[in-house]
Amino acid sequence: MKGSKSKTKNPKGGQRKPRELRKLVIEIAKTTGFGYTRIIGELRKLGIKNISRQTVRNILKEEEIQPGPDRTSDSWTEFLNRHGETLWASDFFSIKSMTARGLRDLYVMVFLNLQTREAIVTESTYRPNSAWVCRQTKLFTEQTRDREKRPAILIHDRDTKYTKKFRETVESAGMKTNPLPIASPKTEDTPTTQTEK
Repeated sequence: MKGSKSKTKNPKGGQRKPRELRKLVIEIAKTTGFGYTRIIGELRKLGIKNISRQTVRNILKEEEIQPGPDRTSDSWTEFLNRHGETLWASDFFSIKSMTARGLRDLYVMVFLNLQTREAIVTESTYRPNSAWVCRQTKLFTEQTRDREKRPAILIHDRDTKYTKKFRETVESAGMKTNPLPIASPKTEDTPTTQTEK
């Protein structure tokens, strides 16, 4: 009898019964908000390898649990479809301008809606420091605050111009900031400038 018990209980979690496995998937999803791929990753850490992405998807669908975005899967597209109108991205770009002092870089800040592709471009500056960034962000929040679907999440890269004061400005307007992972595609090209903390 002792031998039969050892077969049904694996300390690494590999011999889970369907009901136990289902409960585990639901618990991970509710606790972390992870998408399908990351949930499978957590299960593999527990030694559970014989579960497909489709099985995880079916379990969450039956429980009416919306997973978080997996950037390597189509659930990111699904996430955009659900939240795209309130999801914005922010970035900087520079343009050359002829001045009395010669050719200089003028910087602007752009806010882009990820679903409608609407772009809101700020006034330009020669010195895009923290105070300027916060001022442009505040103007953006004022410009969009009366919309039916107000901006809820602002995605940005790791540019040093996005300071603590910038994050506080965003949060005071009722939005969340979502910095992209380090070395994300096309984030290394942003010009680096001195900032005021």
